[in-house]
Amino acid sequence: MGFVEATKTCVRKTFVYSGRASRSEFWWFYLALVLLSIAFGLIDLAMGWSAQGWRMSVILGLPLLFPWMSACYRRLHDSGRPGYLALPLFAVSFGFVLLELVPERFWVGSTTILGGIYLGSFLLTLYWMTRPSQTGANQYGHEKDPRYYREVFE
Repeated sequence: MGFVEATKTCVRKTFVYSGRASRSEFWWFYLALVLLSIAFGLIDLAMGWSAQGWRMSVILGLPLLFPWMSACYRRLHDSGRPGYLALPLFAVSFGFVLLELVPERFWVGSTTILGGIYLGSFLLTLYWMTRPSQTGANQYGHEKDPRYYREVFE
């Protein structure tokens, strides 16, 4: 699966938390999110916006959290793990978004705590996302011909 196809698939399956997502589907979509984040950050810099108030990256990036969450969930399914293992990562991600909405003086200490939890959750989830797909059927997806599965998803 290529960059454009993976991005379209993940956006189309924004609220689909069942089934499986291949490694290529997830990582191509993740690359798209990273590129969009860089573009949104550049827009923030060009407009002279700082950390206070609503930034373009928050306004435009918030809707992208949902397709990212479903892609993470389905990727964990593909490697044979339950999708709820990514919930700590999602919770902390939403925490950081919420911190953008409150004045800076209220969140100075909480960013250190959230950052530590986020880093630990991210590293563990990153490890799980890089694991190979389970060939054939698992409890999260339909049985596939192993030859077809290797050709398409590996």
